[in-house]
Amino acid sequence: MESDVEIEIDKLNVTIFRGDKEEGDESVKLIFQGLGDIEVNLNDSSVEDIKNVFDKTFEYINENEKLVEFVLNDSVEDLFKQVSGDIIEQINREIVEAKQNFLRIWALSKEKE
Repeated sequence: MESDVEIEIDKLNVTIFRGDKEEGDESVKLIFQGLGDIEVNLNDSSVEDIKNVFDKTFEYINENEKLVEFVLNDSVEDLFKQVSGDIIEQINREIVEAKQNFLRIWALSKEKE
């Protein structure tokens, strides 16, 4: 398959939820709205949340036969926005790099039908 094959791209919003410090909630979460509001806890160093985002992203792509581009919607300039931007940039890059693999998967699925 050719690398210049056009594939539809869904743009999905991502937001940062910052807890209310006055209420004692110092949690900060990255929320992937287009994937059923999956959350990545930015206060936790565990990679399980990120793994879950990747899994759900690839499921979404395969089910819809469309690529995904995540867009961060946040107006606060802080470290959490920078970290979130880096995470989203990495996920978006890996999606683009996997384009040929998705095309092969979709072609094989159609052959089996």
